[in-house]
Amino acid sequence: MPEQAVADDLIPQRGTARMVDTVLETFADGLVCRGRVSARSAFASADGRVPAVAALELAAQATAVHQALGTPAAPATRGYLVAVRSASLHTEHVGAEVPLVATVRRAAEKGPLATYDVVVTGPAGETILTATLSTHRGT
Repeated sequence: MPEQAVADDLIPQRGTARMVDTVLETFADGLVCRGRVSARSAFASADGRVPAVAALELAAQATAVHQALGTPAAPATRGYLVAVRSASLHTEHVGAEVPLVATVRRAAEKGPLATYDVVVTGPAGETILTATLSTHRGT
C-alpha cells in the first residue's frame, strides 16, 4: 500500500493537537503511521523539546486511525481510549517536528473493547515508547 494521508474524518484532532499525518502500512491486525509533535503544540517547549510521554497521544491517535479504517472482522467506527494498561518510556524527550513512527497491533478484541500493543520509534528507529492501550468502539 502506498503512503496515504490520514483523512480529516478519521480522527477528531485538529491543528496542533493532530499528531498522526500518514498511514505508511496496513495489515490485518494493525497499521504503521507516521506523525510528529508540532513545534506550536502545547507539549513543545521554547527550545523545541517535547516530553516523551507525548508519544502516548501519537500512539492513541494511530490506534484510532486503525479503528476508523475498520477491518472485515471489525467495521469502521470511532474508537475511544479507555485505558493505558502499561507504558514504558525509553527516553525523556523527543524533538518537535521530528518524524515519529507508531506501529499498532490489535492484541485482543471482545465486543466493543479492544486491546492494542503499540511501539513508537524515532527517526533512527530508536524506541521512544512501548505501551498497551485499550479502546472502546463508539456507536
